[in-house]
Amino acid sequence: MSAIYDEESGLNEDNGISAEQFDIQEAKYKQLIQTGETTERMLQNEDVKKILCDLYMNTEIIRLVSLLGVPMKQDGYELVCQDLRAISTLRAFLDCLVNRGKEARSDLEILETNRFESLNSEE
Repeated sequence: MSAIYDEESGLNEDNGISAEQFDIQEAKYKQLIQTGETTERMLQNEDVKKILCDLYMNTEIIRLVSLLGVPMKQDGYELVCQDLRAISTLRAFLDCLVNRGKEARSDLEILETNRFESLNSEE
């Protein structure tokens, strides 16, 4: 079942939601959609792609992983691992923003359909 069918949103299949609950959920979904779309546009920007995606998330990972094969002190190894985790965390965060936006678009469509059906059944 979609994320909109939870206790927090107040939506269920039997009775729909109030107009106020609908407005709150709609605003939440629209914000998630906007954030996801903004993130996608940012990642398509040539400058961002060159610096963030190509150099940081690809080239830097290769450099850091290659350092793992070189003998070094424990704290050096920990710093390399910390940098790898940072890159991975950033990538996961950006992916999450995009994916949440896509999910919110789908959930918003369901919310609007359910609201429309609820309004029509009341008439």
